[in-house]
Amino acid sequence: MSAYVLFFGGYHASASDVKAWWASAKAQKPDVMFDCFPWPSGANADAESAVSTFTKAGSYALALTTIHSHAADNIYIVGHSSGCAIANAVDRGLKGTSKITLVAL
Repeated sequence: MSAYVLFFGGYHASASDVKAWWASAKAQKPDVMFDCFPWPSGANADAESAVSTFTKAGSYALALTTIHSHAADNIYIVGHSSGCAIANAVDRGLKGTSKITLVAL
């Protein structure tokens, strides 16, 4: 069974954080596909600002397209801290969520 994890970092999660998380995930579970997004540049800590900025940057559409086109048997959408707002928004935007698990950390 194949698995794909799409991770959304919390407030102020940077591109270097994302790189470190990706490397750690690949080292621990090389058979799991793992992608992650940093906190949207310019977003405040609140949910509305995060989702709005994420959407305006084109990242929301990219996340949906990536998930819809992924062939993994199980897809996990994971939000850490304030990143949960983005994870929830992405989950709400999906069609056909039978293989999706939403995880809020």
